[in-house]
Amino acid sequence: MKEACGIVGVYARDEDVARSIFFGLYALQHRGQESAGISASDGRRIRLHTEMGLVSQAFEENDLSHLSGHIGIGHTRYSTTGSSNINNAQPILSKGTSTEISLAHNGNVINAVDLREELLDWGIQFQSSGDS
Repeated sequence: MKEACGIVGVYARDEDVARSIFFGLYALQHRGQESAGISASDGRRIRLHTEMGLVSQAFEENDLSHLSGHIGIGHTRYSTTGSSNINNAQPILSKGTSTEISLAHNGNVINAVDLREELLDWGIQFQSSGDS
């Protein structure tokens, strides 16, 4: 049986969550072995680290210590849409003029091509070839 992406979310009011997310992703490694990523927020900004490969290869102690924040998400990718490269690793981080959002998902957006074309017509730029 083929698995699909692994996703972890952690909120802890008074502690950094990156290490907990790392261990959660490690436990879900069987769900995606192509790339791994963690985003964490301290309420002011979002920090992101993504790498190709297994969770144990993607993160070193220094990477986790730079991901300070009390809320975060992590992702291991099993690609079903989009090529296998770092631009398609998740979570993704999108920054607007006054806000940021980080997103990870599992599954396929059925009308992704139509949505992409419409957003391109609006001037939205994409950084990945996946459906996220």
